[in-house]
Amino acid sequence: MEHTPIVHCNHCGSAMSVTEDYLARYGGQMTTCPACGQAVVIPAPTVPSAMGEELPPGVAPMGPRPIVLGYATPRSQGHGLIGFDGRSLVMAKNLIGPDRCVKCNAPAQGYRLHRRLSWHPAGLFLLIVFPGLIIYAIVALCVRKTAQVSVGLCPVHRAARRRNIAIAWFLSLLGLGLMIAVPALLADVRGPDAYAYKVMGVLGGVAVLLIGLIFGAAGAPVVSPRRIDDRYVYLRGAGRAFLESLPRT
Repeated sequence: MEHTPIVHCNHCGSAMSVTEDYLARYGGQMTTCPACGQAVVIPAPTVPSAMGEELPPGVAPMGPRPIVLGYATPRSQGHGLIGFDGRSLVMAKNLIGPDRCVKCNAPAQGYRLHRRLSWHPAGLFLLIVFPGLIIYAIVALCVRKTAQVSVGLCPVHRAARRRNIAIAWFLSLLGLGLMIAVPALLADVRGPDAYAYKVMGVLGGVAVLLIGLIFGAAGAPVVSPRRIDDRYVYLRGAGRAFLESLPRT
């Protein structure tokens, strides 16, 4: 008789029947207990776990018949869903993603990047042109949708993100410094070219500042919202290896 791995919920004690393939695919991730809705860690197939055991031949589990789990449902405060819709990563709001890097699918070693995201339809940006920025800001605040997401990052991508943030800060501060320092240093300089040098210094500072802001906007975010509705957030920026490991939604 083939042994059937059993995962027990450490909150309500419910038994959940899984397969070896299931453990190999989802071991180490979190799922939601179908009985009580609490988070349960799926034991890794090669690491013994106090939360799961293998029944010996001929021994039936105590209590109710085990619930068969066919897929992992990561821990969520709302609807437990994480998947790939062919265009973007789909996560339930307030979801804690799996312990894998959202960029390369390498182990995240327990690290999660927590971000609160907001989104509104792109057509609202036309309000900046007419009737103006103030009206756009008011309408955007009224119709925007927000979501809290938590995604895993491996040490390599964590380091790359920190480096990008540091470069963005350096360039931004350098630009501000040029805008202030050049006119101050040339304040006592007289001559036909003095004004031109001051203008060039200020414009150069503005350019460096803008480069820093653009670099930070591009390099610091890990994922960005493509769309947010009442239940789910659709994210850009996830790596292909991570997306291909997820079920299709």
